[in-house]
Amino acid sequence: MEDGKAVRSVEVEAPIAASVAVSDGVGYVGNMDRSVMAFDLTTGSQVWSYKQRSFPYFSSPAVNKDTVFIGGRDKGLHAIDRITGKQKWRFAARGRVDSSPVLARDTLVFGSMDGKLYLLSAQTGKQITSYEIGESISSTPAITKDKIIVG
Repeated sequence: MEDGKAVRSVEVEAPIAASVAVSDGVGYVGNMDRSVMAFDLTTGSQVWSYKQRSFPYFSSPAVNKDTVFIGGRDKGLHAIDRITGKQKWRFAARGRVDSSPVLARDTLVFGSMDGKLYLLSAQTGKQITSYEIGESISSTPAITKDKIIVG
């Protein structure tokens, strides 16, 4: 990094539309080949690949201590086990989920193309509440101490 040269690159064989999430030396990313992948950033080797449905991922993942959360064009918010790459749960929205989820303690916040802002339990995937915005939401919510802002 000091000289501006790449330290590691990883071949994913498909375009990536969003940012990589990094936690504990592992990078997590979705791609347009309908996969979510985990890569060891030290070796560059793939740890796991999750491919549940035939829809691409335009969302950046959010990661907590044991789960990767990512929105999909299958109208779902997916919770994937960080170690095994297996699905823990899936929440079905009524529109594509291109919005990147944000974690606020144990609550996931994300928008959908159905015009709703959703709040879910990160543990169970159960809906806490939703707010009808009236327009499609593809942006990532910003969270302050007492506000959620979507643009």
